Amino acid sequence: MIRRLVSSQLRLNMASGVAMSVVNLAAFGAAYPIYLHWLGYDAYGVWLLLVTVLELGQLGAVGIAPAISKLVAEEFSRRDFGAIRSYVTTALAVLVVTGLAVGAAVALFREAIVTAFGLSGPSAALAAALLPYVGALTLYAFVVQALTATVSGLGRMDLANYAASAGRVVGVAISVGLILAGGGLESLVLGAAASYVVTHVAGVVFIRRIAPLRLLRIGNIQVRRLRVLLPFAGQVLAGSVASLLFSPFNKVMLARFAGPAALPIYDIAFSGAMQVRNILESGFRALMPEVSHLDAQDTAETRERIRSVYARSVRLLAVFGPVLYAGLVILAAPVLALWLGDRFQEPLPLAFRIILVGTFFSLLAVPAYYTLMGLGYVRHCLGAHVVQTGVNIAVVTGIIAGTGGVSVVGVAWGVLAGMLAACTYLLLQHRRADRGRLMERAAGAPLAVGAESAGAGPMTD
Repeated sequence: MIRRLVSSQLRLNMASGVAMSVVNLAAFGAAYPIYLHWLGYDAYGVWLLLVTVLELGQLGAVGIAPAISKLVAEEFSRRDFGAIRSYVTTALAVLVVTGLAVGAAVALFREAIVTAFGLSGPSAALAAALLPYVGALTLYAFVVQALTATVSGLGRMDLANYAASAGRVVGVAISVGLILAGGGLESLVLGAAASYVVTHVAGVVFIRRIAPLRLLRIGNIQVRRLRVLLPFAGQVLAGSVASLLFSPFNKVMLARFAGPAALPIYDIAFSGAMQVRNILESGFRALMPEVSHLDAQDTAETRERIRSVYARSVRLLAVFGPVLYAGLVILAAPVLALWLGDRFQEPLPLAFRIILVGTFFSLLAVPAYYTLMGLGYVRHCLGAHVVQTGVNIAVVTGIIAGTGGVSVVGVAWGVLAGMLAACTYLLLQHRRADRGRLMERAAGAPLAVGAESAGAGPMTD
């Protein structure tokens, strides 16, 4: 099976995603006990709130990075390097403007942000001091995401994954080194910055190796490219809004009702479960540019290839998913106790198991999600984010209304319910989309993928 996995560029891209997730999981496992030991639950909880601001700041990217990956893949299938240069440079210009706006807003309203998080005393002062740097990192993250999306669109998601993994390892190493040398939360900010720098440099090098693209030219910026970028990006943005409200909402509710010390417990359970999910999910991210590349050619052979890729993806999950998840559900408590030592908290294993089950349901819908996005059915991906976040918020607020508070385990049940609902929605929409496209072709109608990206197409809700 491994030989078959690497026998094409798509399989190499998928395998590199799995390798990247293993590296990230190893970095996560090595760094977390050090962070908790030297910083403590309260201080690290403050950092997690700062990361929440960084996550919310990603809304300023307005879905441009996925749009870059899709459109670059389409133009690369036609070898239109002029269009690629124009799309990427135009997108970078938009991201710089929005990034500056987001960074300035974070710096100007930092006191209001700290108040919204319910922080006080030294924790509030520390968060307020670090927020301007988090705003600057948000801007830089926009640029880095655009470059790695370009590499993915050029058919080399494996290189984009290697760049991200290298950045992750360097960032964690610098953060840990500075903490062990006596640094505080500033160590994590510097580590995050170093991670972006490494990924940025690697992305530029890879782009130059793959294609003759000179991106830093004002003449590359074209309004007509922006008109193509924005409809697709707008729907991705709407999905990102819903998705990014998911975990930050849970963190804010825990901070207000259970205190900052509860945040690392939730983060270990949620991030740990997501890291497990990412071991398999990250490989399937290569489906979106691959499907876009094939769909742009629109031949009988490429259409069949898309369906074949989807079917094989589902089979891979069916083989590896249950084994991985069953073992972790059984071994969760002893593994977490051994990993965290005296920092182990009693609610952690149950919360981790609950969220882990949720991520398994989420994983089942991954091939459908990336296939739909590659085909231009972005509104269904948006719908999945809305469903997941809406159900999660409904469950958590219901618990708060009924009990007057919420615990980490209560939030975990909200996560599970949201992921199960989103999985069901995506599988149903993929089935409908596949049937709709087959009916169109049987009738000889055009696919109108671009129109579907803008919200109008062969399907009606």
